Amino acid sequence: MNDDKILDILYTPENENLIILYESGAKFSYNNVPQLVYQGLLNSTSKEYYRNSLLENFYSSN
Repeated sequence: MNDDKILDILYTPENENLIILYESGAKFSYNNVPQLVYQGLLNSTSKEYYRNSLLENFYSSN
C-alpha cells in the first residue's frame, strides 16, 4: 500500500470490528479490536504504520 490513501475507517463497537477502506478499493477488516485501539488509530499521525505494526500483528483479519 505504498501510496494508497485511506478513504475511510469504520468501527462497530458491538462486535469490535474495524474496517479500513482505501481509495484503490482495498479493504482490511480486523476482529476483536478494542475501542481504545480504534481510538489510537484515529489519533495516530501515521495510520498506515499503526495498521502495519499493531493491527496486522495482533488482530485477526478477514
